[in-house]
Amino acid sequence: FAALLSFHFHWDLRALVLAYVTAAFIGASTAYFFICKARIRLTLRLDRLFLSRILRSSLPLLGALMLTTVYSNADTLIIGHMLGAEAVGYYQGAYKFLFVFQSVNLFNTALFPRVSIYTKSDSHKALNQLHIGVSLLFLFLILPGTILSIMLIKPLLLFIYGEKMLPSIEPLRYMIGAASVYFVRGYLANLLIAQERQRLMFVAFFAGLFFNIVINLDLIPQYGIAAGGITLLLSEI
Repeated sequence: FAALLSFHFHWDLRALVLAYVTAAFIGASTAYFFICKARIRLTLRLDRLFLSRILRSSLPLLGALMLTTVYSNADTLIIGHMLGAEAVGYYQGAYKFLFVFQSVNLFNTALFPRVSIYTKSDSHKALNQLHIGVSLLFLFLILPGTILSIMLIKPLLLFIYGEKMLPSIEPLRYMIGAASVYFVRGYLANLLIAQERQRLMFVAFFAGLFFNIVINLDLIPQYGIAAGGITLLLSEI
């Protein structure tokens, strides 16, 4: 809402940043209200032994998340270094679309508590039914939606950005495909976390990041910003 207001009234970036800070405060306050309503008491206490054990067990997942941050920005940095600021603008325009399509991963966020409970309780039948449900969701909703979006990408891009951003189409076609694979990757990552196999997840993320950087360095000088989208799709696979 704040972004739309900023766009309509031509506010500067400071107003938008202030709006984000306000939104974060509202979100935190709302969460605290529901915690109080549920009569959950929060206290501050330092338990060094417990904290040390939690940190050690969390390190592989922390490492995987750090790799994801690098993975999400490496292509843009390489494009900026090799092709310049204008290419970054076109590529980031495509990336904003990618964020919208990645919202399908909200299904994984919503399903994670079930995945964790079924895994910990060895409910193989329930977990198998969940696998089938997710597979059907991918085959009959996400995959057709991906194909339709790729077919309609030009009018969508023209409607949102206008003709000046048409160079964003080439990487965006591949990015939309990557978003559907990202849904599968997210579900598999949830399974690894529920099984406490975060180290394997870290290795998988590291392999994806290494592949992404090497292929980007090789392809971007030859194929321009389209190479970023191609590499992203291959990395997700």
